[in-house]
Amino acid sequence: MNISLQQHDVLTKFYEKNPVPDRQQRESIAKSYGMSNVEVESWFSKCQVVGPEELWQEIILEIIKLQEE
Repeated sequence: MNISLQQHDVLTKFYEKNPVPDRQQRESIAKSYGMSNVEVESWFSKCQVVGPEELWQEIILEIIKLQEE
């Protein structure tokens, strides 16, 4: 998952209000914040399992790993 901290923060705010947005809401978020529908759907799915803070840590580790390659 390749999202910025700003995008993560925005998604976290939406998640705190509604952790299970419908398809139309996810599409609106994606369009508004320059993300794909898949990225938004994936973020919400993973966030429901581990929570936003843990998910951000996973994203950071993924970014670091890609930079080292």
